[in-house]
Amino acid sequence: LDHPGSQLAALFAATLAPASGTFGPVAGLAAGALHLVLVRVVGSLHGGMNLYNNGFAGGLAAGLVVPILEWIGEWKHHEV
Repeated sequence: LDHPGSQLAALFAATLAPASGTFGPVAGLAAGALHLVLVRVVGSLHGGMNLYNNGFAGGLAAGLVVPILEWIGEWKHHEV
């Protein structure tokens, strides 16, 4: 956690705040953890252009987490 890349990823994980506000803090923590993992992995996908690495990882994290959380919410609604 003392690496500057990890600190920037934690800072820019705030791009996922709307997901946390909509689905709750546990979902926000899960999205933030996924964002941290994606920041470390996706550098090779865009040729190492680190300027956009956090935004790209945030978009991927939101694109993965939000549909799953919406599906879970609909599933819970239909189960009742």
